Amino acid sequence: MDPVGYELRTTTGGKGDRVHATRCFDIGETVMVGVIERRVPGNDSHATQVSRTKWVRHGGLGPKVNHSCSP
Repeated sequence: MDPVGYELRTTTGGKGDRVHATRCFDIGETVMVGVIERRVPGNDSHATQVSRTKWVRHGGLGPKVNHSCSP
Protein backbone atom coordinates (compact mmCIF):
# COMPACT_ATOMS: atom_id res chain seq x y z
CA MET A 1 0.00 0.00 0.00
CA ASP A 2 1.28 3.46 -0.94
CA PRO A 3 1.59 5.44 2.32
CA VAL A 4 1.53 8.83 0.56
CA GLY A 5 -1.42 8.00 -1.67
CA TYR A 6 -0.80 10.42 -4.53
CA GLU A 7 1.68 11.20 -7.27
CA LEU A 8 2.28 13.92 -9.84
CA ARG A 9 1.53 12.80 -13.39
CA THR A 10 2.32 14.61 -16.62
CA THR A 11 -0.52 14.71 -19.12
CA THR A 12 -0.39 14.76 -22.89
CA GLY A 13 -2.30 17.16 -25.07
CA GLY A 14 -1.20 20.37 -23.37
CA LYS A 15 -3.47 20.27 -20.32
CA GLY A 16 -0.59 20.29 -17.83
CA ASP A 17 0.28 18.10 -14.87
CA ARG A 18 -2.11 16.66 -12.32
CA VAL A 19 -2.09 15.03 -8.92
CA HIS A 20 -3.41 11.46 -9.14
CA ALA A 21 -4.61 9.32 -6.22
CA THR A 22 -2.75 6.01 -5.98
CA ARG A 23 -4.96 4.50 -3.29
CA CYS A 24 -8.38 4.94 -1.68
CA PHE A 25 -8.69 7.34 1.24
CA ASP A 26 -10.83 6.99 4.35
CA ILE A 27 -13.48 9.58 5.15
CA GLY A 28 -11.85 12.34 7.19
CA GLU A 29 -8.30 11.30 6.26
CA THR A 30 -5.89 14.12 5.38
CA VAL A 31 -4.73 13.59 1.80
CA MET A 32 -2.19 16.42 1.59
CA VAL A 33 -1.49 19.63 3.45
CA GLY A 34 -1.73 22.72 1.28
CA VAL A 35 0.52 25.75 1.28
CA ILE A 36 -1.20 29.10 0.89
CA GLU A 37 0.76 31.29 -1.50
CA ARG A 38 -1.37 34.43 -1.22
CA ARG A 39 -4.87 35.77 -0.73
CA VAL A 40 -6.91 36.85 -3.76
CA PRO A 41 -9.68 39.46 -3.78
CA GLY A 42 -12.38 37.11 -5.05
CA ASN A 43 -13.23 33.76 -6.56
CA ASP A 44 -11.79 32.68 -9.91
CA SER A 45 -10.90 29.42 -11.66
CA HIS A 46 -7.67 29.00 -9.66
CA ALA A 47 -8.82 30.18 -6.23
CA THR A 48 -9.81 28.06 -3.24
CA GLN A 49 -12.47 29.36 -0.87
CA VAL A 50 -11.24 29.16 2.74
CA SER A 51 -14.11 31.00 4.44
CA ARG A 52 -17.40 32.57 3.49
CA THR A 53 -15.68 35.70 2.16
CA LYS A 54 -12.00 34.75 1.59
CA TRP A 55 -10.18 33.05 -1.28
CA VAL A 56 -6.51 32.03 -1.66
CA ARG A 57 -4.06 30.66 -4.18
CA HIS A 58 -2.13 27.56 -3.24
CA GLY A 59 1.54 26.90 -3.90
CA GLY A 60 3.28 23.56 -4.36
CA LEU A 61 1.04 20.82 -5.75
CA GLY A 62 -2.15 22.62 -4.68
CA PRO A 63 -2.93 24.14 -8.09
CA LYS A 64 -2.71 20.71 -9.71
CA VAL A 65 -5.35 19.12 -7.45
CA ASN A 66 -8.94 18.91 -8.67
CA HIS A 67 -10.74 20.41 -5.69
CA SER A 68 -14.05 20.98 -7.45
CA CYS A 69 -17.33 20.16 -5.74
CA SER A 70 -18.08 18.15 -8.91
CA PRO A 71 -14.80 16.40 -9.80
